[in-house]
Amino acid sequence: LERPKSGYYYAATHSGQTRNEKRFKLLFDAVLRQDIDGLSNIDKLAVVANVYEYPLVTWMTIKWIDNYLSVL
Repeated sequence: LERPKSGYYYAATHSGQTRNEKRFKLLFDAVLRQDIDGLSNIDKLAVVANVYEYPLVTWMTIKWIDNYLSVL
């Protein structure tokens, strides 16, 4: 698994929709699922440490969970 170092999400408009939980989950998946094996359990392998919202970009800092067993 090649872990991406960074990622960003471009929002056409900056609104409350950006902070929608379901959309946030999709952003989380989209940012992290840059790996080639198409993980479906990415939320068990990494967590969002920080979220910074700017007018056009939502930047997420991701913390990888090194011990997979700790989240089972």
